[in-house]
Amino acid sequence: MQQNVGSVDRTIRIVAGLVLIALVFVGPQTPWGWIGIIPLATAFMSWCPLYSLLGMRTSAADEPVATEPAPSEPEPTAPVEAVAPEPEASESAQPESDENKPL
Repeated sequence: MQQNVGSVDRTIRIVAGLVLIALVFVGPQTPWGWIGIIPLATAFMSWCPLYSLLGMRTSAADEPVATEPAPSEPEPTAPVEAVAPEPEASESAQPESDENKPL
């Protein structure tokens, strides 16, 4: 898990989580306040699974984040060089001797 929750986002999640959990003990005293555990957990881990699914992050740019690398463009290939034909033997060229001929 790579960090995808920034410091400001973490602070907001901690405050919201504590307020929701406080609703269990004061005010309406509803068990729905236990939902505050989710923002607290994501704040302390600095990782939000929903952010990962949506490809979002609020962390600083220098912090690593789990994303798929962008597809790179293929490297340009060198043009295929044509094979030049061998020059024809001219009259001034010396004929091959029997010693230099391939077997």
